[in-house]
Amino acid sequence: MGERWPVNKQTVSNSQIIVGLEIGTSKVCVAVGEVSENQVVNIIGLGQAKSRGVRKGEIIDVALAEEDVRNAIVEAEQVADVEIRSVFLGVTGSHIRGFNNTGVHPVVSADREITTTDIQDVIKNAKAINLPTDHSVVHVIRQHFRVDGQDGVLNPEGMLGAKIEVDVHVVSGRYNRLQNPIRLVSGLHLEVENISFSALASSLAILSTEQKELGTLVIDLGAGVTEYAVYSAGVIKHTGVLAVGGDHVFHSISSYAPSPLQVMETPWIQWTVLLPRSIDGPEFGAIRTAGPRALTALGMTSGFTHMEWFQRDDGSIAISEVAARPPGAQITSLISYAHDFDFYRAWAEASVFERFEPPERVFAAGAAYLRGQGDGAVVSVEGIEEIQQELGDLVVEAKIPRVGQAKASGYEGEGYVILRHPDTAVVAEGLEQIVSRLQVRLGHQGD
Repeated sequence: MGERWPVNKQTVSNSQIIVGLEIGTSKVCVAVGEVSENQVVNIIGLGQAKSRGVRKGEIIDVALAEEDVRNAIVEAEQVADVEIRSVFLGVTGSHIRGFNNTGVHPVVSADREITTTDIQDVIKNAKAINLPTDHSVVHVIRQHFRVDGQDGVLNPEGMLGAKIEVDVHVVSGRYNRLQNPIRLVSGLHLEVENISFSALASSLAILSTEQKELGTLVIDLGAGVTEYAVYSAGVIKHTGVLAVGGDHVFHSISSYAPSPLQVMETPWIQWTVLLPRSIDGPEFGAIRTAGPRALTALGMTSGFTHMEWFQRDDGSIAISEVAARPPGAQITSLISYAHDFDFYRAWAEASVFERFEPPERVFAAGAAYLRGQGDGAVVSVEGIEEIQQELGDLVVEAKIPRVGQAKASGYEGEGYVILRHPDTAVVAEGLEQIVSRLQVRLGHQGD
């Protein structure tokens, strides 16, 4: 059974400062509220910073995220003219899930009158949830009671019955992934008063009692994730997180050698595409910025795309092509090999179920394209035995040209070899060996 989160009760004096913090995919937000004697919250300060160390609502770079949180906190302190010592922390992520559970308790008193103790016991039973060992409960929210099968009981105290039941909605998440933002905040010498699932907090802030009674779906479309909460008959019924937001959720960067223009202008030249293992370096900074901006400018709001781009001598980017489809030249397969997952399956799931979890890039991958020299059909493939002997352990897929095979009509050529290895340099060297030493000869019958 997963560990439970403690619930801290708030006490309000003549004036109390409460602070909300959300570490989002695109920005960090801090709101400072002053609680008056009559329990009215007045917002007295806001702080905001661009979020850099967060992906899909979860921290991937502690140092960057910590700096951004600190900047947002400082701004909120300056605006509100207070010193922030503790926060209520909003949490999200694809690991968070919501489900309903039921607790049952027999009424054992002689007169069968339901007491406060009975109510406490049945709620305790509802909280006894058999979670995976790595999960923790974030919220347990009471929905309705039932007494001897009678539904919709709001308060059973004082009623007569033999059995009392309670329905609750449970929000849980993976313990370690919930701890990451908590540890980050604690590292800034701030106390985390409590955590809250962000979609639930949003729904409580914006929905009226009437809206909850009528039935309402609240959707929080963030940059990295989409959160939702469903109310019906006045109570929370469903909550969840889709790992797809309004931001660009995945990208892969590859490089041609030589350039595409040279490949198209010189039909016999053999060429390569390399997907380096790391695409987070400064050499790709310009396209990581320009690429999403180009898609936004073109109005592309969903789906997979690819673009071709050139880097000028001054480091700026020129985008030459954008297409609303995955790339050709075996690059889709290369992406699968580099991330060790089925890209085609992920594409289908994202399209149908709006679910996409960005995979980790664990390999470098590359393709060498074999193009024949001359005209006619393939008459020989030279150097294949030596390449096979030296690089065979790196090869994950290959299409070797066959003698008699007709000359290809496309730019990819008569065949290809795909390599994969954790070290980018190993793949790059292997590709260079293939295109420099393996030769495809074309000719006509009788030549």
